[in-house]
Amino acid sequence: MKHFAIYLPGLNDHKTGSMLTRVLKIWRVFGVDVLYHPMLWSDKQTLSKKLESILKDVDMLISSGGKVSIIGTSAGASAAINTYTERRDNIYKVVCICGKLKNSEDISNTFIEYPAFEESMKKLSENIPLLDKQELNKILSLRSLLDGTVPPSDTVITGANNRLKLAIGHGYSITYALTIEAWRIARFIKS
Repeated sequence: MKHFAIYLPGLNDHKTGSMLTRVLKIWRVFGVDVLYHPMLWSDKQTLSKKLESILKDVDMLISSGGKVSIIGTSAGASAAINTYTERRDNIYKVVCICGKLKNSEDISNTFIEYPAFEESMKKLSENIPLLDKQELNKILSLRSLLDGTVPPSDTVITGANNRLKLAIGHGYSITYALTIEAWRIARFIKS
């Protein structure tokens, strides 16, 4: 069976999109075709419109006959889990890399520039308690040893597969996961 993943980036996706599109092509070697879905967090589009767009991609890939997973990095991890709760029966796995998944009060100033991220964090706090043990087991959350942007403790979801990466720094840890550890994440997605 064909495996697809939809990649949801963090807040600076308007700066890194073209590079990420090229990096994500290496995942084909590991049996996962990754579709880059720009979140454009800095525009003023509501979260519901952003999720609607992601769900169209999910439905399109499902209709092609493959298994669909979601990968979210940093702020994109909140959108990944929110997407998952909308299509629990159809989304195969979820991977969060250095994802800001709790303690949104620590970043309230960030929400001024990125209001959809604030909506995503609020929705996330409502959605995580709705997930049962089996659904939580489909989530892999990767955190770094040290991260000055997203504290590693903010990436942990009780009941999910929480793993520590031997990397330091937010951007570096995400890049490390998407390249050096791509094979390991692809193995989780396909398991």
